[in-house]
Amino acid sequence: IAKLAAAWDMESHIVEDFRTVLSDCASFAPHIVLLDISLPFFNGYHWCAEIRKLSRVPIVFISSASDGMNIVTAMEMGADDFIAKPFDGSVLMAKLRALLRHTYDFAGSATLLWHPGACVMSAGIRAYAVQNIPASCIYPKWGIGAEAGMRSGSYLYGQLYGYLPGFYETHGFSAQLYYEAMSRSASVSVSYAMPVLPVDWDALSPLVYVKNFELIPFWTLNHSKGLPFIPLNYHTVGASFAAVLGNFWLVPYDIHLGLRYSYRINMEDPHSWSLVFSVDI
Repeated sequence: IAKLAAAWDMESHIVEDFRTVLSDCASFAPHIVLLDISLPFFNGYHWCAEIRKLSRVPIVFISSASDGMNIVTAMEMGADDFIAKPFDGSVLMAKLRALLRHTYDFAGSATLLWHPGACVMSAGIRAYAVQNIPASCIYPKWGIGAEAGMRSGSYLYGQLYGYLPGFYETHGFSAQLYYEAMSRSASVSVSYAMPVLPVDWDALSPLVYVKNFELIPFWTLNHSKGLPFIPLNYHTVGASFAAVLGNFWLVPYDIHLGLRYSYRINMEDPHSWSLVFSVDI
């Protein structure tokens, strides 16, 4: 199986000491785990349950003991699939690549994305030094900061970011460097923010007024290690367009509401849309 994986540019780690399966898994941080039922010291069910306590990494059992009871037990312990021996190598790799493709999403590095039935949440700590943001600007004129934390699914991440003045008084640049430990992915992103189409709020409803619209084009270079269905380096370009709403239903803070479009160059499914929503507190 390791030779098959190498043919698909997958990096493999084979456990040699079966008393340290959990520590090997933690140090290698795999994108997928393959287990047999019969192993020295502890069986595959034990290690499946132990890994599942710490991670949502996909787990696949590969075993000749493929009767119904063993398959049910493997699934109850947290496995994602069960493949019976003997197996066809091309079918095995197709199933593993499909499982990887369905499990991991690298469309955006640190963006909060929502789709029906799923939500990504994160918690962390941030330190920064920036100039106050003028009312007519989106980004600070100057600034630098760092952030570290954890995303849902036990993904540790770190981020550095900074701000520079733009070509015009109200414009600004932002640059970000992001790294995620478990997926071993990194990205560098540059965006340029510009307020557009200022609106006279006095002529609108007292329950909401539009201060202006924001256009933020961006470019991102993504680096992903060890995933065969995603190029090692790929580029994303796009833009977000949002309205800045004031006094929205008497909320005393500005609300940003709009859409973000991303195009991932040379990817099978290059187009993606997401909702832009934030509140300035």
